[in-house]
Amino acid sequence: MTTNNTNPNMGYDWADTIDITPTNPTILTEGDYDFTITSLRRDHFPGGKKVPACNMASLTLRVDTPDGPAYVYDDLLLHQIVAWRLVSFFSCIAPVSGDKITMDWDSVPGAQGRAHIRPRNYTSRDGQPRQRNEVVRYLPYDPDHLPF
Repeated sequence: MTTNNTNPNMGYDWADTIDITPTNPTILTEGDYDFTITSLRRDHFPGGKKVPACNMASLTLRVDTPDGPAYVYDDLLLHQIVAWRLVSFFSCIAPVSGDKITMDWDSVPGAQGRAHIRPRNYTSRDGQPRQRNEVVRYLPYDPDHLPF
C-alpha cells in the first residue's frame, strides 16, 4: 500500500510506502496535462453537507514537466451523487463500451490519462495562503494520445 503523507492526522501501517513529494510543489498553469497515477489509497469520507459518508479513493497523479514532476492530489467519492465524476475518471484511463462501468481499482495504479488541471488557492491549517494543483475534469480516453 502506498500512503500519501499529505494528511497530518493519518497513521501509517507497518508495510506502507511513504510518498516523498517535494515540500514546495510545482504549481501548474491551467491547461490539459498527461498524467500517470502513482498511488491509490482506499479511504473513507466522513460525510459533508452535500454527500453523506462513503468510501473514497485518494489518488496521486504525477505530471511530468520540463522542470521536473508536478503532483496532483484528487479524491473520488464513491457515491451515486457524484457518479458522473467516477464515470469521467474511468472513461479517462481506459476505453469504455456499453452502458455500464465496473470500477476496477486494481488497474488504477500506473494508469495514464489526461486531465484539465488548474491551480487552486486555499488557506493552510496554520493560516498561510497556499496553492495546489486541482483536477477540474478528466478528459476522455484517447488511444491515439497514449502512451505518453
